[in-house]
Amino acid sequence: MTLKAPSAMQYHLLEQPLYVAIGLIVAGAILVIIGRQAASRRLLIAAQICALTAVAVFLLATFVHTQRERLIVSSRQLVELTAPLQLDRFAELLDGDVTLFGPDADPWLDRDGILRGIQSITTTYAIAEQRVDVLGAQVTDDRHGTSIVDVTTYPDPKATISYGPVRTRWLLQWSRADNSNNPQSTPWRVTEVHWLSHPAPNGLAPQRSLW
Repeated sequence: MTLKAPSAMQYHLLEQPLYVAIGLIVAGAILVIIGRQAASRRLLIAAQICALTAVAVFLLATFVHTQRERLIVSSRQLVELTAPLQLDRFAELLDGDVTLFGPDADPWLDRDGILRGIQSITTTYAIAEQRVDVLGAQVTDDRHGTSIVDVTTYPDPKATISYGPVRTRWLLQWSRADNSNNPQSTPWRVTEVHWLSHPAPNGLAPQRSLW
């Protein structure tokens, strides 16, 4: 599944403004050099405008967080809270009707089953660390979104069961409650978890028996 990329304006101005800011700074520096050589007040003013715009872009990106950025943060948190397992905080990111699906879209577990399963897995396999790579994130509307994450699981060296590192891939469906009073503060919660097949040689195929 390929997720739709954000608009160029959203991505470069709000999410990754570094290159835009660097471009403005470089342009400003060039205008300063040329303006001084030509004794041009207009070019020097244009250079100041470039510098001020670069600062404004950074401030805008710092204080304005898109829902896509929030979705990426929530995706990372969901995985990071499993090693070490912080069950209460992990559960806060799950919707009341969340369902775990296998690769063929077969429903495997409900919310209670997921929480019991994550406790069992993290205990049985003594997970030391989970590293997450968010492959993509898409906000389809103000209340619904999707993310795809690759997770690399590293075992505790002292674990009884020897394995890994192991890679798994997951598709997460998210939703937010409708809060017209303060929509930006409404958290994302997972409504569907799909365990996908992973193409890597050390990718773990979806197995219901692990849960």
